[in-house]
Order: sequence, then C-alpha cells, then structure tokens
Amino acid sequence: MARAGRALIGKTHRLAGLDALRGAAATAVMIYHYTTWNSTEGPGHTPPGPSVVFPYGNLGVELFFIISGFVIFMTLERTQTLRAFAVSRIARLYPAFLASMAATLAVTVLLGSEPLHWDRILASLTMAPHLFGVHAVDDVYWSLLYEVDFYILAAICVLVMGWRDPDLPCAIWLILSLALRLSGIGQPGTIIEALTSCSFAHLFVIGIMLYRLHSGHTGWRTLALLAVAVEVSLLGPAWSLNGLSGLPYMLVTAGFTALVWFGATQAGRVLARGPMRLLGWASYPLYLVHRAAGYLVLEHLEAAGVSPDAAILVTFGLAIGTACAISATVEYRGQRWIKVRLGTAGRYPRAD
Repeated sequence: MARAGRALIGKTHRLAGLDALRGAAATAVMIYHYTTWNSTEGPGHTPPGPSVVFPYGNLGVELFFIISGFVIFMTLERTQTLRAFAVSRIARLYPAFLASMAATLAVTVLLGSEPLHWDRILASLTMAPHLFGVHAVDDVYWSLLYEVDFYILAAICVLVMGWRDPDLPCAIWLILSLALRLSGIGQPGTIIEALTSCSFAHLFVIGIMLYRLHSGHTGWRTLALLAVAVEVSLLGPAWSLNGLSGLPYMLVTAGFTALVWFGATQAGRVLARGPMRLLGWASYPLYLVHRAAGYLVLEHLEAAGVSPDAAILVTFGLAIGTACAISATVEYRGQRWIKVRLGTAGRYPRAD
C-alpha cells in the first residue's frame, strides 16, 4: 500500500497547497470530535478527560466549503457538458464514500452494541439522509448535502443557463441567502435551508471569487462580491457550539480566505510538505471515516484502562491509516474506473 500511496501522491494536481489545506481542515475536525465534542456531546471520556481540547476545530468545515467554491468553479470552466461534470462528481465522491461507510459499518459490527439499521444505511447512500428524516450512518455526512447542493446550483448556472461569468448568480445567491437567514425562513435544519445552502452560501462564493482572482479576473465586481461575502460572516455561523459569533467569526473567515488564496499560488505548495502532503491526499476519506468508528474505538480503549490522551493518539493513528488505505486502494482507482467506464477519462482534467 505504501508504494501505491507514494505513486498516487506523486500525481497530485498543481494546486497542492489546497490539498494540504483540506488535510489540515479534516485533521482539525477530527481533533475537535475526539476532544471537545466527545467530552461535551458524545459518549464522553473517562476522568479526568483529555489534557488538551480543540473547541474551534469544527470550523475546518468552513475551510472545506471555501476550497470547494474555488475548485468546483475551476472544474466547471474546464468542462463543456453537464454529463461530464456529473460523472466527475460521482467519480470524486462515491468510491471513497462507499469505502468509508463500509469501514464505519464494519467497526460498528465489531465494537458496537446496537444492531445495524438498514433504513439509515439506505438513506445514507443518498448522501442526504436528513432530507428523509433519517439519521446518517455517520453524522459527518451532513456536510455532503451542502456540497452536492452547491454542485447542482453551480452546474445549472454555468452549464445549463450558460452563465460562465459567475458574478451575477453569486450576487443573487448572496442576497437570497441573506434574506432567508435574516427572515428566519432559512433556519438550519429546514428544507429551504438545505436546498439553498443559505447558511454557507457566502463561503462558496468566497471560493468562487478567489478562483476568479486567481485566473486573472480582478474587476471591481469580483472584489466587491468577495468583500461582501466575507462581511456576511458577521452574522455568525449557522450554528455554533463554541460561542464564536459576529466579528471573531468574520476574522476567522477572512483568515481562511487568505489561506486559500495563498494555497492556490505557486508559493502555496510549501504547505504540502511532509505529513501535510499525506493528510491532503487522504483528506476526504479521513473526514468521512473518523467520527462514528473513532468514538467506538475510543470507548473501548478507555474501558480497557487506556488513558484518554493515549486513546486519542491511537485512534488518531488508526483513522489516518484507514483513510490512507481507502485512498490507496479505492478512492483514486475508483475515480479512474468510473470515468473510463462512462467514457469521460482523458476529456475531463482533474481539478480537485
């Protein structure tokens, strides 16, 4: 596996800095779940608990969404048909998703005390089980709904409506998201909020505008939309478990904006060094596989007398190892297989 992993890592696209940032985001979310969330909302740790917590690691999802805005619009600029884009998204998302869910279910069978719920499994295969009122196999799947919503909205605007210039649709999306949030109609958990992604529209718009700047479009509208999208963060996160809101949240968003801008430059490749290169390469399965299975591993290790700190380190290592195995054996090979089978390999340049 190590040889295959090194070979595949060597094929990383030119924006290696963005991959590294995705790896950092996935790692931050994982540390947050294993320390803060598990202590306050999850099964809990044995006393005295972990010596270090990371209450803001969940903001890694915000960084994910900004990066998605950047790379998806870059992807759309490089494809001409809706079919090619749909195939690329299926190839990108589903191989690692299915392998990660299988790994989570395997750990659930081995270490869990509850039987498998087939309705949860079937609903989770849609990546949007919450729309059916069903809990996902792993709660981290919640963010996939917003990703898929964004893909659909972006594809409609660019490939169906022919709006290759994203300034107008992004402005409309920002205004709509603000109206929905300020009116209370787009409250988190509602169908309207889920289908419009109004809670996170500003983050995707930030990524799109950063790509526009990266590709040489430095007009006033692009700069204005970028500034407005960052300022929308003054409303605070859609939901917050760490008390961060208003100005601090906007400053975090502005910091992420600067990081993504830097990561997309040639100098940003410096971020993809050492462990960050590996974490970036396996970031998607790492995000998907760490939480539910990780909680079960933590629970059993601590029940066996392992200290919370040691249990977290062991579980951390197991999650990274599992994610790397999925990337090496399924994720990238699965992408290639789907594109070859559906006839888009070689015609669709990989952007993300």
